[in-house]
Amino acid sequence: MAPPPTRPGHRLLRCPICRLGLDARGGALGCGNGHSFDLAREGYVNLLPGNRRRPAAGGDGSAQLRHRSSFLDAGHFGFITAAIAERLQHAQIRSAGGGRHVLDTGCGTGRHLASIAAALGPGTVGLGLDISAAAARLAARRCPGLAFAVADLWSDWPVQDAACDLVLNIFAPRNFAETARVLRRGAGSRWSIRKRTT
Repeated sequence: MAPPPTRPGHRLLRCPICRLGLDARGGALGCGNGHSFDLAREGYVNLLPGNRRRPAAGGDGSAQLRHRSSFLDAGHFGFITAAIAERLQHAQIRSAGGGRHVLDTGCGTGRHLASIAAALGPGTVGLGLDISAAAARLAARRCPGLAFAVADLWSDWPVQDAACDLVLNIFAPRNFAETARVLRRGAGSRWSIRKRTT
């Protein structure tokens, strides 16, 4: 069986051990110092340290993800991605190469990232991070054009400096220091989108 192919978003990743960039190496992502991380059959990569690769207590399990997926597929919370997409239509976010690099922290099922990437159009490179391997697995299956990795949002993110034009965070832990580090200079202001309650 052929090894799983890398996805464009994998180029935004860096080694969680030594922080060098990661390249595709026969079914794995590896750095110049010889650290290697296998790509799962579904297309995601687990970048948690070796002693933390088991399912995290705070991450969603398979049953929770199935319920969340059904809930989101029914259109609930669609107003969130619609509001973000509307704001993005008026923004000029574009990487030097012409595309857009979008990072979703706490990506869950990948639905929000997929919707935003579709709104931004061709050339968009998407990467989702989640502490739950089950979430990364499901998201990678559902969104074959986007990349997903298992990572702890409270720690250093395995993402290269200034690699992203947009960082999404929807109902997930917020790590402002890492958000600032991975955002490209001039990527734009931070937005706050709130649901009105009256």
